[in-house]
Amino acid sequence: MQNSATLKKQLRKEIRSLKVSLTDADKRTAADVVMRELLSDSRLRECTNIVLFWSMPDEISTPAIVDKLNELHDVYLPVIVGDDLQFRLYEGLESMRAEEQYGIFEPTSAVSLQSGAPQTAIVVPGMAFTQSGCRMGRGRGYYDRILSRFPDAYKIGICYKCQMVSSLPVEPHDIMMDRVVCG
Repeated sequence: MQNSATLKKQLRKEIRSLKVSLTDADKRTAADVVMRELLSDSRLRECTNIVLFWSMPDEISTPAIVDKLNELHDVYLPVIVGDDLQFRLYEGLESMRAEEQYGIFEPTSAVSLQSGAPQTAIVVPGMAFTQSGCRMGRGRGYYDRILSRFPDAYKIGICYKCQMVSSLPVEPHDIMMDRVVCG
């Protein structure tokens, strides 16, 4: 029987290969579906603070989603600080810079979302999700650590359809999503 770490490593490899097979048209359609779903989510619309992420090339494209939600809410994006994340205020594309370790675009704002801030929704990337809200990330634990500091936040995982799986190995530190939106 394989252990949890081995299963996760194997699943990450399988999901990466599935995502590589997506066409540009598939990716655009998925991003459009996810944006529509997020914009129509009544619980998300009630939130004052929305945390999103600036997508990496293999993730659902989020720049248009970030800009659209930024018209209606205070939008925060993750910034890597050592082995942790902070959520910092997005102040437009001109205030973004490429982070050194992974090349992810991050806001340069000094304004951070405080742990436990009320009326917060957090849109989360992942390698795989289940319908019941289980999430498997890239393996560094960044999101599990920071999500634990926002226990009352509305947590929404977003992904491509090929990232939805029937089950995932779940560990005590894994944080469940309240909703998963796939495109």
